[in-house]
Order: sequence, then C-alpha cells, then structure tokens
Amino acid sequence: NIPYADILEKFVIDLLPVPKWGKLPPGTNSALILSHDEDYSDKKYIKMIHEEVKNNISATYFSTSFNTMATENIEYFTKNKIELGIHWDKFPNEIIFRKKSAQDLSRQIKLLKSKIISSRIHFLKWGNHYTNIFRHLIFNGVKIDSTYGQNFGKGYSFSTSYFFRPIDANGSIMPILELPFEIMQNRGNANLTYLKKLIEENNEKYHGVLCFNFHPSEYDSSKDFRSKITEMAQKYNILFLNLKEFLEFHNHRAESSIKAYKNYITMDAKTDLELLIPSNTTVLSLNNKRIKPNKKGSFLSIKIKKGQNVLKIK
Repeated sequence: NIPYADILEKFVIDLLPVPKWGKLPPGTNSALILSHDEDYSDKKYIKMIHEEVKNNISATYFSTSFNTMATENIEYFTKNKIELGIHWDKFPNEIIFRKKSAQDLSRQIKLLKSKIISSRIHFLKWGNHYTNIFRHLIFNGVKIDSTYGQNFGKGYSFSTSYFFRPIDANGSIMPILELPFEIMQNRGNANLTYLKKLIEENNEKYHGVLCFNFHPSEYDSSKDFRSKITEMAQKYNILFLNLKEFLEFHNHRAESSIKAYKNYITMDAKTDLELLIPSNTTVLSLNNKRIKPNKKGSFLSIKIKKGQNVLKIK
C-alpha cells in the first residue's frame, strides 16, 4: 500500500536543486480517476453516468462495442465531459470471428462511433505475451490503457500511482501509457477504512493519481460505497479527472519549457501549471507582480498561467 517507485523518483529528483513542473494541475495535492467497465449493463450504465454528472464528476466509461447504450448517448457524453473508452471483449473473436487481434480491436472501436484513446480489456484478459497487446492498442490509436490492476486484491501495482510507459521486448519505450487501478469495487476487503487511509495518504504524502474501478452492473450494491468515496474526495479537494483529461494535461506539461538564466526563470506553459523551485530561493516577482509562493516540502510552489511567464529571483 505504499508507492515505493514514486517515493524513489521524488527522492532522486529532489536531490537536484532545479526548477521543475509539478505533476498535477495547480491547486491540487492529488487526483482521482473514476473508471467503469460497462459489461453489458444497459440501464444501470446510464444511471451511474447521470449520478456522476449530477455530482460534477468527470469519469471514464469503458464500453463494449456490442452494446448500443454508448452510441445512443454520445452527444450526452460529450456535453458532460464523460469519456468513452473501449472495453475490448476478446471472447467473440476467439470463439466466432477468428480474426487477428489488431483487426478485431479495430472492428470493435469502429462500432462505438467515437474517437477512442483509452482502453481496458474485458475480464482483464491480457494474453501470454507482455507486449503484443500493447502493439495492437498502439496500432489502433489507443494512447492510454488501464487493464493492469488488482482484480481480487487492492493497492498499488508496480509501486506507482502514475502512468508509466511499458518497455518493449527489444528495450525500446512504447508510445502508450499504462495506468493501473488500485481497487475494483470493494474486492480484496477494500472497505471504507482502507479507502480513507489510501485517499488521505495519497493526498498528504504521495500526491499521485488514484484510479478506481466500479462496474455499473453492481450499481445498487456499490452506491453507498461510491457516495462515501465522493464525499472523502470532495472533503480533501481532490481533483476528479477522466483518463483523456489527464493525458491532455500530461502532454501539455511535457510540451512546456523552463529556462533559467541569472536572476530570471522564463517559462512557456502550454496549460496552467505548478512551478516548483528550491525553498532557499528568494522570489521577487512573477510577470512584474509581487507574489508569495507556498511551501511544498523542500520546494516553493508557484501557480503559472498558460502562456509566456517570467519569474524574477535572487
């Protein structure tokens, strides 16, 4: 239940006293992605969506392509920041269609009649080769996968609460991101006490992105559980995101630049970002206006608006 990889990365980076971008949007200490595997659940699927829209929660719904509920509600999805991902059901192909996996995935994505960039495989059925599935996803334009995770357990996978890029069999970095989920329903005795501890520690210590998985088919049995999670997240001002939104932030952050020269730090921010600078820095002004940075660990935290910015220091 501890993201050791995140802690190690932070320890190494903190040894370098240089300006850097925070990993999350400014003004938040942690984020939560609610994801849902549709699993042919029809009316409960739409019921859960309406509930989250009412609570201003942007979530990711992985839909099987053989259910028309998603295609019939695309306009509503778009209007209310609900992301539609592919819940790739590999069983029909293996039993009936007998096509190559990449072709089968392409056919299922087309049936959803929407631009798909995220995926979670139905029943988490990966296969016997580590990288082949990633290749099929990449071939079909998928940018993020969230199949890895705890099916009947709970907690962090691969000791991280962030996206990571998988390594191909030849050692090269694959152009896709994997975000494991920490819980599926309340399996593995993931009760409210455990969830409270997980959410609080992530918000106070690790500042990562938690991903939870709830099936609309179990809407009624999980309603109170999900409601308590929402209350906890709102209490701690945790940012709700869907996978597409976090990918967009991740890409904008990667495209943004920081240059330090003498008493100035110039920045080209592609979105609103958090700038972290060593705590022994004296900040004079941001864009010729006096500011007071917030302390964050061994760094000072400064909110940076999208566009060109100049920070004067000494």
